Amino acid sequence: MGQTRGRRRDKKEKKKIEQEQDDLELAFEEVNNTSSQGDWEGSFGTAPADQTSSGQSRQAAFFGLLDRQELEYFKSAESTLAANALTADEKVAFVENVFEESKGKELKLVTNQVCSKLFERLVMLANDDQLIYLLKSISGHVFVLSLQKYSSHCVETLLWKSAGLVEREVRKEANYTMSDEIVSAEMLIVFLVNELRPHVSEMAKEKYSSHVLRLILLLLAGLSLGNDPALRSKKSRKAREYTDMDAVGDLDQRQVPSTFTEASNEILTDLTQGLDSSKARNLAIDPLTSPLYQVVVRIQSSRSYFTFVDLCLTGEGSEAFYQHTTSDAVGTHFLQSCLMSLPRKKLLNIYQTRFKGNLVKMACSDNGNFVVQSLLKSKLGPKNEVVAELLSETPKILAENQVQVVRTMLQAGEPAQKAEIYKLIIQRYGSVAELLLSNDLQKALLLQDLVTQPQYLQEAGKALTYEIITSKATDPVQSHVLEAILRPEMEIVERRRILNIVVPLVADLAANAYGSHLVDKLWPFCFKLKFVRERIATELSKHEETLKKSNYGKMVWKNWKLDKYLHSRKEWYNIVKEHEDSLRETVNEPPAPRANGKAKPRPRINHKKPYDRPETKAN
Repeated sequence: MGQTRGRRRDKKEKKKIEQEQDDLELAFEEVNNTSSQGDWEGSFGTAPADQTSSGQSRQAAFFGLLDRQELEYFKSAESTLAANALTADEKVAFVENVFEESKGKELKLVTNQVCSKLFERLVMLANDDQLIYLLKSISGHVFVLSLQKYSSHCVETLLWKSAGLVEREVRKEANYTMSDEIVSAEMLIVFLVNELRPHVSEMAKEKYSSHVLRLILLLLAGLSLGNDPALRSKKSRKAREYTDMDAVGDLDQRQVPSTFTEASNEILTDLTQGLDSSKARNLAIDPLTSPLYQVVVRIQSSRSYFTFVDLCLTGEGSEAFYQHTTSDAVGTHFLQSCLMSLPRKKLLNIYQTRFKGNLVKMACSDNGNFVVQSLLKSKLGPKNEVVAELLSETPKILAENQVQVVRTMLQAGEPAQKAEIYKLIIQRYGSVAELLLSNDLQKALLLQDLVTQPQYLQEAGKALTYEIITSKATDPVQSHVLEAILRPEMEIVERRRILNIVVPLVADLAANAYGSHLVDKLWPFCFKLKFVRERIATELSKHEETLKKSNYGKMVWKNWKLDKYLHSRKEWYNIVKEHEDSLRETVNEPPAPRANGKAKPRPRINHKKPYDRPETKAN
C-alpha cells in the first residue's frame, strides 16, 4: 500500500560508517607501507607477484598511488555522494568537479580499495560525454584491471552503464555535447573486446576476470544485465548494493549493433574451439568456469548448430554426466541454466530420456530438487506432466522437507491439480490451525500459499487468537504469515473480531521493524469497517510523538495518511472511499446500485401521514 523501507537500515548505516573508516585507515597504511618499500619503476610498474588459478606467478598491475591529500579528497567526495543529501543541480555540479579532479588519476582510483567505490558512483552518475571519457581512460588496460579485485568491479560497472549508452546510440538518442569528435561507445567496446580476445581462455579461469567476461558476453548479445546469480556472486552483489545496478540492467532484451553480434560470435568461438565432450563437461562442473558457460548456453540457446550444451548432454558418457550434475551443487546450477534456456524440442527430449520416471527421487534429494523446480518453471517445459508424476507423492516430498518443490508445483499446476495438492498438504499436517500454531519456516511458507484459497483463508482467520497474533507479529519469519492472512477477502465478522484484538496493539507494532508492515496491512483489511479504521487511526494519532521518532513509525504514519486524518478529516474520508472502491473488484464486492450517476435513493417513509386505524363498531 505504501512505501517500503529497510528493516535494518539503522544497523546497516552504522556498520557502513565503521567499514568506511576502516577502509580509509587501510588505504593510509597502504600508502605508508608502499612508500617505505622504495619507489616503483615509472608510472606503470609491477606490484608484488600474484598467483593465478593455475598456480603460475603473475605481476599485478600498478598505476601509482594517490598521495594522502588526494586520498582524503576522494574519500570525502565518496561520503558526500553516499549521503545523497545534494539537490539534483548540486549533484551535477559536484560530480563535474570530482570528474575534473580525477582526470589522469582514473587508473589509480580503480585499483584503490576506497576510491574504487567513488569511481563506481561516478560511473552511475555520469552523463554520456563523461561515460565515453571513462571508457577511454581504461582502454588498453582492461585485461590487467579485470584480474584485480577492486578494479574488476569498476570495469563491470562501467560496462553495465555503457549498455544503455550503446542502445541509445542505436536509436540515435545519445546526448553528446562535446564539441570535438566523439568516439562512439560501440567502437570503444569493440576495441575493448579485441584487446581481451587473446586472453579469453585465461580470463575464463580467473576469479575476477571471469565475471567481467560474463558481463561482456551478455552485453554483446543484448541480453538482460539484471542482478543474475550467474553474473555475480552473492557476496559481490551484497558488497555493491550502493551502485543500484538494477536501475540500469533490468531490460530483458537490448538493441545492439551488428558489430556486437560478430564480436560475440568470436568470443564464443574462442571459448568453445577445440573442446570435446570430456573437456566441456569438466568446464561445466568447475566452480570458476561453470557460471561463464551457463551464459554461453543462454546465448547459444537459439542456435541450430552443434553447441556447447550438446557437447555436455549428448554422446558417450552423457548418462553418467546427468547422474553427477543432479547430485552436485555446481552441476545442478549448470543443468538448471540449460533447462531454462533450451528450445522446446531439446527440452522435451531431455525430459523423456533422462528425467521421466525419476522425478520423485530427484525431488526428494538435496540437489536434484532444484532441477525439478527448473522443469516446472521453464516456460517451454512439460509442466502438467511433471506435476502429474509428482502429485501422488506429495506427502513423501513434504516428509523429506522439500517444501519448495511443492510450492513450485502449486505455481505450475492446473486448477484441479492445485486443489488436490492443497488437500494433500492438509492431510499431511492436520489442519490450517495446526500449521498456524507451528513456528517452523517451511510450514509458514506453505501456510502463506494455503491462505490464497478462500476456504483456508476463513479457517486461518477463525484460528487467530490474541496469543498467536502477539507471538508472531514481531517475528522476522512468522510476521509474514500474519501479513498473508490479513486479507480483505476474509469474512467481515472474522475481520472485525481480529481487528478488535489488534487495535490496542497498533501503536507498539507501528514502531517495530516487522510489526509496522502488519499495521500497513490493516489499511485494506479494514474494508467496509469504517468505525474500526477510525479507531486504529485515532489510536495511532495518540502516539504521534513516539511514532515520528521511529523510522518505521514514520512510514506507518505516512501510509495511514494520519496528517490528513488530524487536519483534514473530509479529505481522509475521500481517500478511504477511493481505496475501498478500488478494492471492490478484488474482493468480488458488487458496487452500490446507481441511477443517473448517483446512488439510488432508498424509499422514504412519510412519518407525517396519520396512521389509518381500522374502524371499530360502536356497542
